[in-house]
Amino acid sequence: MREKTASRLERDLRAELERAEREDREAAGGAITHRATILASLANRLSRYVGDGEDSYLADRPTNVPSDAPLIVFDLRRTRSSWCPRCSSRSSTQSAGLIGDASSA
Repeated sequence: MREKTASRLERDLRAELERAEREDREAAGGAITHRATILASLANRLSRYVGDGEDSYLADRPTNVPSDAPLIVFDLRRTRSSWCPRCSSRSSTQSAGLIGDASSA
């Protein structure tokens, strides 16, 4: 149950950011303020990780990771190209910096 609460809170944060941005614009008579721009930017960036966002499977789903695990490793191949475009042609271990590039040895 804890995982579902965490996901709901992330969605709630995005909704709160969107609400605050709307209220800020309304208070400014419809003008785009610096604060409204920042709020909208934060909500937009968070949207990627909640609901139907492209990386929501990382943060907006129940977890099966044991809380007492001594080592946790995540496979981020699905997100690698969007987080590091120049890494997309390299192997996942090279991209993660786990092994060096043989050509640089």
